Amino acid sequence: AFNYAMDWETLIEDAYNGEALRSRGPIPSGMMGYTETQATYPYSLAFSALEFQQAFGGLVWSQGFSMTVAYNTGNVTRQRMAEVLADGLEAVHGSFHVNVIGIPWGDLLAARDARRLPIYGGGWMEDLHHPNNWVQPFLHSQGPYAWYQSFPQAMAATFDAKVEACALLVEEGEARACYEQLQDMSYVHAAAMWGVQPSARRYLRTEVRGYVFHPALPPYYYALSKGPPPSLATASETVDTTIDFEHGTGATTTVEIPAGTVTGSPTLIHTPDVAVMQGHPGGFRLGGMTFDLQVCEDGECVDDYVFSAPVTVTLTYQDADVAGLIEEDLYLLTWNGSE
Repeated sequence: AFNYAMDWETLIEDAYNGEALRSRGPIPSGMMGYTETQATYPYSLAFSALEFQQAFGGLVWSQGFSMTVAYNTGNVTRQRMAEVLADGLEAVHGSFHVNVIGIPWGDLLAARDARRLPIYGGGWMEDLHHPNNWVQPFLHSQGPYAWYQSFPQAMAATFDAKVEACALLVEEGEARACYEQLQDMSYVHAAAMWGVQPSARRYLRTEVRGYVFHPALPPYYYALSKGPPPSLATASETVDTTIDFEHGTGATTTVEIPAGTVTGSPTLIHTPDVAVMQGHPGGFRLGGMTFDLQVCEDGECVDDYVFSAPVTVTLTYQDADVAGLIEEDLYLLTWNGSE
């Protein structure tokens, strides 16, 4: 009933400026066990009313209720979450009354620990990037959230057995299927109101090299370095285009794009001195010059862009760029991150 009364889309717009996903269970998007086809509870006051009419033999519907939803003072996101839920519940029935109050963080935790809260909003940051680190806190009876909820005994036993069974699986296909089943069980049993998965942004200067996104950890700063900033140029659909990109050492990358090879006027972004792993196949090793070439259309760079006709890429290098190398054995190779 509570799930049906919660307007998550309004919350996402109001509290996250539209930059969040509706959660489909404890396992977040981008992780094994999450699927886009997993069912969620729609916002429906009519469905909510039907559920409430069945609660406690109809007493909830006939007598109504009053409850308090608390949030930690200063947390405007959780405040708005409580307000949206209150609006939904009070719209279901005129005898439903919800008070929204802010209390200090320490007092909120004390009330939670004493199990005096009828409903509690929280979040989770993973310790390791594995679905077990998400299902155990929320679904296992010894998890930090499920423990406070005190699931009915049979329900707790069902979740405990499934969480422990999934954790023992090694084969990826079996583990994936198990966690997808757990995700669906959390929906069927309405184990929680799963909330949203907010988006986050990190801004880096274009000179930064070596940044790798990690879902659980901050950047590893010792791996970061600075290089020349990228260069931008525009290709043409109707005429031949020749673009010279400078490397900053006197070397250049020249890209020749025949007419008809691209559609419209895409932007080419050339980034010199990008980080490339040393584990090249076939006994090759890095010769000293690297660059990244991206094609962007309408403000979005396209992964694995395919030109409609061959383009010519010519590297002009200085003696210092190939010092100690045999020039006759130089090759221009592409690197996709693993090969």
